[in-house]
Amino acid sequence: MSKKGNKGHKQNQVKKRSQAKLMNVSLAILLILIIGVIFYKAASGPGSGTGTGLNEAVNADIFQLDQQPMLGSEQAPIQIIEFADFKCSTCQRFGKQVYPSLKKDFIDSGLVQFYFINFPVVSPNGDSGAAAMAVEAVYNQNPDEFWKYYEALFAQPEETDAWNADRLVQIAKDANVEVDYEQLKEDIEQKNTIKAVNQDITIGDQAGVDGTPTLFLNGKQVPIQISLDYNSFKQLIQKEIDENS
Repeated sequence: MSKKGNKGHKQNQVKKRSQAKLMNVSLAILLILIIGVIFYKAASGPGSGTGTGLNEAVNADIFQLDQQPMLGSEQAPIQIIEFADFKCSTCQRFGKQVYPSLKKDFIDSGLVQFYFINFPVVSPNGDSGAAAMAVEAVYNQNPDEFWKYYEALFAQPEETDAWNADRLVQIAKDANVEVDYEQLKEDIEQKNTIKAVNQDITIGDQAGVDGTPTLFLNGKQVPIQISLDYNSFKQLIQKEIDENS
C-alpha cells in the first residue's frame, strides 16, 4: 500500500473512532435524561404530596363518598377527605392540632363537608386495624356518633398499650358514644367490619394514597406540610372557596 493510501486508512479509522465516541456520549446523555424524567414523575406523582400546590384532581367516584362518614352541611361548596390511621402519630397531630380549628372555622360554618376514610398502615393486622374496624362498627350502629368516637380516639395519648376490643369499647364508653357496647365488642373481635376496612384501603390505593394522613381538597391531594400547618391549610381552603363561589 502506498503512503498516501496508508494515510487515508488511518484518517478513516480516527474518524470512525470519533463517531463511535460521539455516539456513546449521546447515548449516555439520552440515558441520563430518561432517568431524570422517570425520577421527576415519581417525585411529583399523586402519592407524593410534597410540593406547595395541589395535585391534579382524582376522579370523585373513586372515593365512594355516599358510603363514608361525613361531617358538615350537604350544601357546603368544599369537600375535604381525610385518609388516616388512628395509631399514626402524625394523624394524631392532625386530629389534635388542625382538625379542631378546621371544624370551628369551616365545617361548623357550613363551608366544608369533611369525610373520613380508614387507611390503617402502622399495624393493619394489629391496633390500627382494630381501631378501623371499631369506627366502622360505630358508624354502622349509629352514624351520628361516629365523629364523637373519631375525636375520642385521636384524643388518646401516644402509647404502646394494645388497643384490643376491651380498650376500644372503654374509649367509646368514656366518650359517651351511644352504641350497644356488647355489639361493638363482638364486631371488633369477630372482625365483622373488616370488609368495609379493606374497601377503604382499596379506595386509598386507587386514589394514590401512600401514607397517612393524606388530605384531599375538592379531589386534589394536599401536600402534607400544608395539611399539618393550619394557617397554610386555611389559606388553601379559602382560596378554593373563593374560586368556587
